[in-house]
Amino acid sequence: MINDNIKNITITAFYKIFKLSEEDANTLLSEIKNLMTVNEIKGTVLLGYNEGINGTVAGSSEAIAEFHRFFENNSVLKGTGFKQSYHNSNPFDKIKVKLKKEIVTMRIYDEFDFTGVKGNYIKPEDWDAFISRDDVVNIDTRNDYEYQIGTFEGAVNPNIDSFRELPEWLKNNKHLYEGKKLATFCTGGIRCEKLTAYLVQAGIKETYHLEGGILEYFEATGNKNKKWIGHCFVFDNRIAVDDKLEAI
Repeated sequence: MINDNIKNITITAFYKIFKLSEEDANTLLSEIKNLMTVNEIKGTVLLGYNEGINGTVAGSSEAIAEFHRFFENNSVLKGTGFKQSYHNSNPFDKIKVKLKKEIVTMRIYDEFDFTGVKGNYIKPEDWDAFISRDDVVNIDTRNDYEYQIGTFEGAVNPNIDSFRELPEWLKNNKHLYEGKKLATFCTGGIRCEKLTAYLVQAGIKETYHLEGGILEYFEATGNKNKKWIGHCFVFDNRIAVDDKLEAI
């Protein structure tokens, strides 16, 4: 009999922003796919030669340790931050490794440089105090479905169906944040990373985002001040996790 309480699968989420030639990106893509196949790691990895890498994968602790070693031994991937959680079965069904024009879809291709200047990071430990300030407007960058599952207390819901709608929403709702500090957050940090690059390079300097996203906030703070309400949607078969990073 399988003991469902034994969490023998490690789930690791990550991203890093960088530029690569298309040839180098294809080589790296092949190496990652082979690494995952050999070590029986499942999950999704998206690589964009003008944006970087973004993904979540899962496997045994030994397999994920090997995955991390590969990143640390690669000159481009070295220094990638990983967020860990654990489960009693692999929440992914297959290996999905793809080269894409955008690793986070905004469909704004030539207006800004994702690898260039970005907004200001707020550490998870400082987030609760920051979003409680009167001069801060906190906007949830995720879609409405994710928002309804859980969000930060007082966060603004843009009521969008997909992330690519957010730039237009922000243009049409400047009255909500003009003259204030604009705080944003997302699941793992990359959507906010891209959004704040777009905003700062468009001239909106007072923009801030939660470093490492909601998952790192849970890991670092345990939601001790109960600023997070509900659960957090994740992009695998667990559907959502609580503030202890446990599947609900």
